[in-house]
Amino acid sequence: MSCQTIYTELAKHTLSLLALTSLGLWQTRYTGDIDNSFGKRDHLYPHYVETVCKGLTKNGLADSNASLGLKDLDVVSAGMIKEIIDTLPELPFDRATIHLKVFNQPADGAAAGTSEFKTIFGEHIRILYINPARCFAHLDDPQALQKLYFIIAHEIAHLVKNHGLYNRKNNLIINDEPDQERKQLLQQQYRELTKSYEFEADEWAVKALFSAQGGIAFCNEALERSGGIDLAPDASHPPFQERIERMLAAQALISALA
Repeated sequence: MSCQTIYTELAKHTLSLLALTSLGLWQTRYTGDIDNSFGKRDHLYPHYVETVCKGLTKNGLADSNASLGLKDLDVVSAGMIKEIIDTLPELPFDRATIHLKVFNQPADGAAAGTSEFKTIFGEHIRILYINPARCFAHLDDPQALQKLYFIIAHEIAHLVKNHGLYNRKNNLIINDEPDQERKQLLQQQYRELTKSYEFEADEWAVKALFSAQGGIAFCNEALERSGGIDLAPDASHPPFQERIERMLAAQALISALA
């Protein structure tokens, strides 16, 4: 590439950043074009401030950890998570590019979560959040280790299926809807859609691990924590009992095909 070409490209990037800054879009917007159940749009979409100062450097989260307050998972814990990820089937992206971060949740909070987005220069960022208080408790218990494998496989499934990108897009479509009646309808459809994402992630995890035991143990633990009360129909996640039934069905299908 000639020096003139490099300077031209750099000038384009600089002008783009200046334009975004002047419009108040930098740090909170990216370009996207994603098919989903609510249609297809083609313009700048706002998203969380996880895109702070990326763009030109393309160093993943390295340049923005301080400003975002994102904390890396400690070396030992990260090593354990990476070993689990390495046992999973082939992924449609380089598993080494997954950023492992601490999930700021209490001991009885969510065990893990994911986030993904694209920067204005097309860089696809994938983050796996881990709640150490939940994930690394009682690992001397074989069932606890099975649950950890399921948790990681389930969250990786969300990244494989690009559920995070679709969730962002759908949320923005709902927020942009001026008609309140239609907005409520979209919100209801979105809840059902997110539940289907959870079923997809469960099934992917069962297939990847060749077992539903970790997932069943995870759901049973959640039911015990709630005193046996399952999730309400308007929750973002499907009822645990239904998840158990579907995972058992997926395991039975795997066994039948073996």
